[in-house]
Amino acid sequence: MITEKAQRKQRIMVVEDSVEQRMLMKQLLEADGYDVIEAGDGNVARSLIDQMTPPDIIISDLVMPFVNEFELVSYMRSKLGWKGIPLFLLSGRGVCSDHQNALLAGATTFINKPYHPLMLLNRLREVLVEQGYSAQ
Repeated sequence: MITEKAQRKQRIMVVEDSVEQRMLMKQLLEADGYDVIEAGDGNVARSLIDQMTPPDIIISDLVMPFVNEFELVSYMRSKLGWKGIPLFLLSGRGVCSDHQNALLAGATTFINKPYHPLMLLNRLREVLVEQGYSAQ
């Protein structure tokens, strides 16, 4: 039996302060068939978390304006309905402790920038299948 969840288009929230990086991510994800919700900073992301139904996955830059490194993760994980949403954290700093701290804070996956687009898409598909979606 195919569930409604498995049939609908998956929604991904992208939280990235770099307009160029956010647009590239949006183009990549939309070309692969995802609906994309955008947030340009931590305040916008918090507002969306308070107002919207949780997306299927969140991809967020680790360092951005208006929130310190893991504040957004903690905020999201404190909200009912958002606790189990897969969270991909991205960072270009290359600091080993970021990877460890991201996972401890509740991230599903940590990806270093620059990342390979196919690697990101493959990891997204893996996580979505784990969440009960059909493979795209």
